[in-house]
Amino acid sequence: MKSFLFCLISLSAASSFASPAGELPDVIGCHHAIYSKYQDHKTWEFTPDQATPIAIIHPRKVTETTLVNGKKKKTTRNANDVYIYTNKSIVVAKDVPVGKTFITEVDNDGKKVRRQMSLSKDDELEIQIQDTTESQGLVPTTTVTDDQSLAILKTDLAREIKGVQKHYENKNFPKDTMDALNACAKVDSPAVQQSLNSANKYFQDLIKNPKKYEDKSSGTAT
Repeated sequence: MKSFLFCLISLSAASSFASPAGELPDVIGCHHAIYSKYQDHKTWEFTPDQATPIAIIHPRKVTETTLVNGKKKKTTRNANDVYIYTNKSIVVAKDVPVGKTFITEVDNDGKKVRRQMSLSKDDELEIQIQDTTESQGLVPTTTVTDDQSLAILKTDLAREIKGVQKHYENKNFPKDTMDALNACAKVDSPAVQQSLNSANKYFQDLIKNPKKYEDKSSGTAT
């Protein structure tokens, strides 16, 4: 009996461990399908015509303890981590510098991809499209397998899908936009599915009643 229970626990743990990697293709497919259909980017694709790697900034608070006049004092500061999603894995560069150039390297489909990045004080990430052989400023990355790391990208996908409705050009091509949104149907996230249902309802209504969304002052969709 103990052996049987141990096997069940081991199988459950292995399933949980592998879950984010198993979901990656669906999440990445959704992201790539709608990447050109919204404007307020918080994610960045390394190469315009390839779905991966994808980078996103994740801010967090860091509490540190220092000695001041022999007494311990806790202070809190802002830190920014860069999560990078490839076709098979998730890696994170912790506490990247603000206002300085740094370099990340990830394995994407068996190929090492190295990019030069810089993070502004406004949390805007700039990525050089060209690969680089430069090694000075290379920051360490750690492979992560927890659900929370994938949830960071899922949360932004829900926001992006809502943004698709606001993009003027998408209203001119509602059927094409819905076809792109359908790539997100497999993403295992209540927030993504809620945003997707809302967006699909909007574009379905737009197809049936195009005049309903016309701006009477300009005669264009709103």
